[in-house]
Amino acid sequence: MESPSPRLRPEDASDAAEFVELMRVAKERSGLTYRELEARAAAHGDVLAKSTLANALARDALPRADLVAAFVRACEGEERVPAWLAARDRLALPARLVTGTPGPAGSPGTAGAPGTAGAPAAPRTAGAPGGDPHPGGAAGPSPEDPAARRTPRLPPLPRLWRRVPRAWRLPLAAVAVVTGLLLAALGAQELTDPGTTATAGAARGTASTAPPVLPRGPVRIRPVRSPALCLTDGFTRDGRYDSQVAVHRTCAQAVPPVTELVPVGDGTYRLSFRHPKHGVGCLAELTGERLAGLLEPRNDCSSATRFRVLRAASPSPSSPATPSSSAAPQSYVLTVDTHRCLGAADADAGPGTEAVVQTCDGSAAQQYLIGAAKR
Repeated sequence: MESPSPRLRPEDASDAAEFVELMRVAKERSGLTYRELEARAAAHGDVLAKSTLANALARDALPRADLVAAFVRACEGEERVPAWLAARDRLALPARLVTGTPGPAGSPGTAGAPGTAGAPAAPRTAGAPGGDPHPGGAAGPSPEDPAARRTPRLPPLPRLWRRVPRAWRLPLAAVAVVTGLLLAALGAQELTDPGTTATAGAARGTASTAPPVLPRGPVRIRPVRSPALCLTDGFTRDGRYDSQVAVHRTCAQAVPPVTELVPVGDGTYRLSFRHPKHGVGCLAELTGERLAGLLEPRNDCSSATRFRVLRAASPSPSSPATPSSSAAPQSYVLTVDTHRCLGAADADAGPGTEAVVQTCDGSAAQQYLIGAAKR
């Protein structure tokens, strides 16, 4: 009779990669498919989307605690959840809080200090009297320390200046003054540039800080360069991912689902697709070499990507004019952080082109028209 496999020990994982590898082993031992794990988790009242789990097990990054708990509960049972979460939380701590900062023997917070074995090291603070960076009066390097003797001492600035030939001193001083004035001017421009304020220089000059007035309820989000297309769900053109992602399709074929911009606070929004069959799916950015930047609609909206909607600095000249006005409609930039924007995988989007999170480049390919959809 074949003996049962020994119980997995997540506490033995030394880093996130080893922890995720143990999760993969746990899934293989369970013999359950991603769909079966999702169903088991739902029976326990957990949300464990098969695509979310597959994405987590394909990476070497530490998964979220709620995902680990739902996975272990479905895979190994409720009694194993505390051990896995304890191991996960230990790996999530900064290394200095787990192992302690190395220091001289007997200094506070080191493994060699009497009575403090395993205690986290106290943070180092600069500016102590005499230049001592060690807290609690711990002694710094002594003059006899070979490392201290090897540290070269720079000569004082006046001594260096005296080595410069007199004939060069005036020209060098003038160059230094001019350089300082140029740097100061550039710094002032950086502080007052509206494009920098909106997206930290990544989409300079394409976005305005004025808060947009967005329609409530169902919306149509159309790329400026291809206004006949709408943002909706679909599949990757090359079939590299078997779940639905955000794509651009002709607006006549884009419903269902119904697209909505849902405010989530701090001036940010979730992009959600409301489908009569699949329910609500909130767009979350995928990672990994082949999936990076794609956006997947997930039922767990707590992990959704947050977008900040900014007015484009000026309406794009490539967008069509409205019948009642010769002026182009207002366009918007949807940013994820200070340097990444929503855009089409191809500069000129066609039907089926994926929507991706990409580096902001300030082009019209990353501008969208947002309007109320017909109910």
